[in-house]
Amino acid sequence: MTRFKEFAWSPYHNKHLKVRKLVCFLESLYPNFSSEAIAKSHIIKDVFETGQVNDQMLNDLFSLVVKLIDQFLAFEKLRYDQLRQKDFALKVAIKRGLEPKVTSGIKRLEHLLFHQQELGEDYHFNMMNLAKHRDVWLIKKDTTTQNLNLQVQSDHLDKYFIINKLKLAAEMANRSHQLNIEFENRLIPDLLKIIDDNEGIANEPLIRAYKHIYLMFQEGVSGEENYGQLADWIIEKQDKLNKGDLKHLYDHAQNYCVRQINLGNESYLGHLFTLYKQLIKLGLIYEDQILNERDYKNIVTVATRLHAFDWLGEFIEIHKTKLHHEIQQNAYHYNMAALYYAQGNLRESMLTLLEVEFRDVTYSLGARSMLMKIYYELEDYQPLLSLLDSFRTYLRRNRLISAHHRQIHTNLVKLTQQLTKIKMIENISRPATVLKRLAAFEECFNNNKPVANENWIMERFEMLKDNNK
Repeated sequence: MTRFKEFAWSPYHNKHLKVRKLVCFLESLYPNFSSEAIAKSHIIKDVFETGQVNDQMLNDLFSLVVKLIDQFLAFEKLRYDQLRQKDFALKVAIKRGLEPKVTSGIKRLEHLLFHQQELGEDYHFNMMNLAKHRDVWLIKKDTTTQNLNLQVQSDHLDKYFIINKLKLAAEMANRSHQLNIEFENRLIPDLLKIIDDNEGIANEPLIRAYKHIYLMFQEGVSGEENYGQLADWIIEKQDKLNKGDLKHLYDHAQNYCVRQINLGNESYLGHLFTLYKQLIKLGLIYEDQILNERDYKNIVTVATRLHAFDWLGEFIEIHKTKLHHEIQQNAYHYNMAALYYAQGNLRESMLTLLEVEFRDVTYSLGARSMLMKIYYELEDYQPLLSLLDSFRTYLRRNRLISAHHRQIHTNLVKLTQQLTKIKMIENISRPATVLKRLAAFEECFNNNKPVANENWIMERFEMLKDNNK
């Protein structure tokens, strides 16, 4: 906000006095823009001081401020982009025929690009632009020097186009699985053949990576083969890719692992865990040094399923401070409870869950589900039945719960209640009676999918069957 105020008060960017005053008024309130603080009467007093002020005058003034904000954001973006600055300056120098400026401008761009380690799409776009500037300048000078800049432009344009086309094709393949949408990729078969026939293109880091991603999301064994090749390629070429591109590749790899796990291929839990550890090591898991609570929870879920308890305990403690402050304690206690539960330390898990506040729907559903499982394991039937009743009421009344989560958790409550009633009579009934009730439960289970914690339900069902054979 301070920089925007300085921008607004610069005569070069803004000469409108009332705009300056309004920006100062807003800066004095930042970040508390409450309705009372920005009441019309306060604005009129601070900005207009005297005279009649109508709504149109206020609207016009705010429109000018919004336009100035747009200019400021664009200016800030350009301020940190040396390549764009030098590119614009070189274009102007060429247009005006400023030969010393053109010569030094080309050298500066060459220096920046030739020392650039990251070979992503931006690199090829910038190299194409540089070749274009050279070509335009040589034509303007009408020089007899051999000019191969058109070829250089063409080569980098090929790579820029192929990277972006493959990136789109990979995302289409991914979304077609996630959302059941059919996309058409008419050029891809021919493009894949061109890549295979041209070694220089085929070994371009992003081109090869996105080719593997596209093929990875196709059906069949080739998907698994391409996942392995992608994982190896990412590690081999990670120094040649910028953080944004690298994170995007890891996202696709993670999506593929999750899809395989959902299809029942449990071996991909290990692959997903490895990807998470790489993201942590490279710092790609963080955004502005903050760890998203969803990633925090997902890592805990994967690590508990793999019984990586020692590593996980350290991870939860160390990364607690990297979460947003307002959700830090809730996320920490919830995930520690999950770790204790996975270790079989049910009493400690239950005590830790008492520290979780149920203000957030995600934590409320997760904590209630975990507590339900703990009561079941401990055979605390009265608290369990009471919790199931309150859980059912919560699902019915809370309008913030999505339709999908309402359904899968309603099914979880229903099936857990049935299992509980069977377990309560297990010791006082003949095995044949219990098995008959379990057969009815199995039919009910098949008619009430999808269900949250499906694996847990089936494991408890199988345990009851085994106990009564």
